Amino acid sequence: MGWSNEAKILCVVAFAAWITGGLHIDGLIDTADGIAAGKEKCLIAMRDSTIGASGINLLMIIILIQVATLIEINIYIPIALIISNFWGRVSPLIAIDSYSYLHKEGTGLNHKKGWKGLSREMIPSILIIFTLFIAMHLTILDSTLKNQTLIVFIFSALLALTVPHLLSKKLNGYSGDSLGASVILTETCSLIISSFVFR
Repeated sequence: MGWSNEAKILCVVAFAAWITGGLHIDGLIDTADGIAAGKEKCLIAMRDSTIGASGINLLMIIILIQVATLIEINIYIPIALIISNFWGRVSPLIAIDSYSYLHKEGTGLNHKKGWKGLSREMIPSILIIFTLFIAMHLTILDSTLKNQTLIVFIFSALLALTVPHLLSKKLNGYSGDSLGASVILTETCSLIISSFVFR
């Protein structure tokens, strides 16, 4: 495909939204609207089917940041996307383990009901981490690139711990929406780190 790198990057961002069914984006928008509404109206705003200005504003900012960082990351996009997507999916586990569910009913409640504890729920993630490190060691020959990848990996892991805690503290718990927001915010912050490290 003879498209420019910028056009391909836009397709990557669009594909990410499509493959998840827009669930994480919806969570991001609803969470932004809820926080903007204040403590008393937060849960009402999050469950409102209409989209507020805060949600749209944050979504635009996130998309533009993702596109900008991917342009800067350039040839290291595959590495950056693997790391950001991995830790983005780990971040909701932290919220589920550490905080209570905000609503009396809803899809997010199913996560809490079937929860087996962080150590057991993390087993698949640990196996993936182990596989990624082996793959990195075997395929990346440049020692500088290995170090850069490790730096991004470690800082992204810290983000996966920090983002869900900050969101859950702000909301006094978690919901399906805030879990989706946690995924996108962790991914985006990881890409920002990659854009500074991979140079």
